[in-house]
Amino acid sequence: MRKALLFALFTATLLTLSCRKDDDGSFATGAKLEFSTDTVFLDTVFADLGSSTRNFKIYNRNNQKVNIKTIRLGNGQGSFYRLNVDGISGKSFNNVEIEPGDSIFVFVEITPDVAGAPDLLYVDSIMVNTGGSRTQSVQLVTLAKNAVFHFPNALADLGNGLVLPVRILNCNETWDATLPHIVYGYAVIDTTPNACTLTIEAGTQVHFHKGAGILVLENDRIIINGQVGNIVELQGDRLEPAYENVPGQWGGIFGGILINSQAQSTITNAEIRNSTIALRVDSTGISDPINLLLENVLIKNSSRVGIFGGHSNILARNLVIGNSGIYNLFALGGNYHFQHSTFANYWDLDNRTTPTIYLSNQFESATPGVFRTRELASATFENCIVYGDLDAEVEFDENTGENFNYFFDHVLMRLPPNPTNNSYNLNDPTHFNTVDNLYNQDPSFRNVDLNNFRPDSIPIPSPAIDKGDIGVGAQVPQDIDGNNRGGIPDLGAYEADF
Repeated sequence: MRKALLFALFTATLLTLSCRKDDDGSFATGAKLEFSTDTVFLDTVFADLGSSTRNFKIYNRNNQKVNIKTIRLGNGQGSFYRLNVDGISGKSFNNVEIEPGDSIFVFVEITPDVAGAPDLLYVDSIMVNTGGSRTQSVQLVTLAKNAVFHFPNALADLGNGLVLPVRILNCNETWDATLPHIVYGYAVIDTTPNACTLTIEAGTQVHFHKGAGILVLENDRIIINGQVGNIVELQGDRLEPAYENVPGQWGGIFGGILINSQAQSTITNAEIRNSTIALRVDSTGISDPINLLLENVLIKNSSRVGIFGGHSNILARNLVIGNSGIYNLFALGGNYHFQHSTFANYWDLDNRTTPTIYLSNQFESATPGVFRTRELASATFENCIVYGDLDAEVEFDENTGENFNYFFDHVLMRLPPNPTNNSYNLNDPTHFNTVDNLYNQDPSFRNVDLNNFRPDSIPIPSPAIDKGDIGVGAQVPQDIDGNNRGGIPDLGAYEADF
């Protein structure tokens, strides 16, 4: 009996020692590992800007612990890539252990330097050695683009402890399409008493870092000279596909592009996307000259407002504003004239309760309950479409003590005929064309999720076809894509192609 007990204790001791020996480092030398991918693609990034993070997993399918002797970048310490293994950042790592049947994550980022070239396909590899001659690898591939960077060179004191980083541009500066332009902070057109102009030429891509934008002040102006088929694009600086349609990527406390100048700015053949407030034209006055002329402009995916107009003077032809978080157009006093324009809001990122268009001649002052007025001298919509997924896509906020002038002429719009608050009357000829307007008829847009608001024939031919005023069509003879409007024009910025 005693011998059996001693044998059992001896056996248990051996088993315990055996387990301890495995835990203390019985490694599979030169073991083969498995990877969740053989190539990591990091999306296109700008030179000197960090990428988003990608990752992959290294699996140990062996029945023994594996000690990875080295994990390193093939291009060494000079590589543009950075790694993070088990929470430690670097470009090479030694003695990384993986238990049998376990795995680890490897995270990869890049901050490229393309050394003045327009772009560079940068390739590297992660080399994994488990001892001896066993070296495995994962390929890394990134397209890096060079750019012109506009970094802040001054600070603007806004009071109350607020300081805004700004880039003071040269007077009469021109941005061309040779390289993309990246803006940090707010780019401010020259602040001297001289009247200065920022000109952005056809084909130029302008990218804004988070919180960045452009300020047009005093008597200065911005001229965006896109062409049909060679537009100017203004967007955020994240190039990954996942960010392609993410609203609110740029635009700080003043919005994206703020025009606070009486000189006429013009934006022609341009696309402005993924801002907070894409265009803000504020306190510029309502008399001539026009503060902002828009022709063939697409604004989409604004997290707040497409165009914020505050006592300003705007003329727009072939304007499309699609899918904004609050309003497509907010007009608080001023002069507004829209011809062949499309305002379409099918925002689906949260529960939108505000209409596509908001017209007002009053605002609440700093004292609660006390309102101030701004004359809405005119808000004219001709051959337009105003539609979305709310029952009423226009709101009228009138102070009867001030001018509140608006007129919808040959417009397809979503608006109930009998408002509960009596804020409008569709039979009032001073505000509505009582013969040629269309109400609550789905315009059959081609794809509202992709901001494609061309009238389509599916599920039924769009009621906007051939419903425009011929005289207005003659003033805007081509649509936003350069297609001719023949005969009776279609409503909105697009001429149907079926």
